Amino acid sequence: MGTGSLIGAALELQMTAISFCLMLLSTLLLLRLVLRSVWLAACGFVLLNTAYFSLADAEPTYSIWICNGLAVALCAWILVRFGLLATVTGFVVLAFLSLPITTDFSALHFGHGLLVMRLVFALALYGFFRSLAVRPLFRAPPGSP
Repeated sequence: MGTGSLIGAALELQMTAISFCLMLLSTLLLLRLVLRSVWLAACGFVLLNTAYFSLADAEPTYSIWICNGLAVALCAWILVRFGLLATVTGFVVLAFLSLPITTDFSALHFGHGLLVMRLVFALALYGFFRSLAVRPLFRAPPGSP
């Protein structure tokens, strides 16, 4: 896998994350319209998607149901509390971290892992500085000139 393939995979993962999160948001909004309550819609969203993702597995066990339920509940909470952008960002980072990353310097894909980690770090740094808006990073202590 060359650098061009890695960049193509990263772009494809972003597109997949955006479309998947839009599908989740559409499901949540449809449930909100039907159930007329945000919290009932969120509970229905968790139940519906937990069943969908757990039954997609070949042999679902109780631990798979619990893990899927917790992951879907976290996704529903992020969608309701923070919105679509935070959900898409979370899925993009999750997708980036599924790309080949290693700490073995002699591995052929070590440089690709560094590129992936730089992308995740750059995304976090960008979000941090955007959240500050125009405020300075460090403020002067009170009473100093």
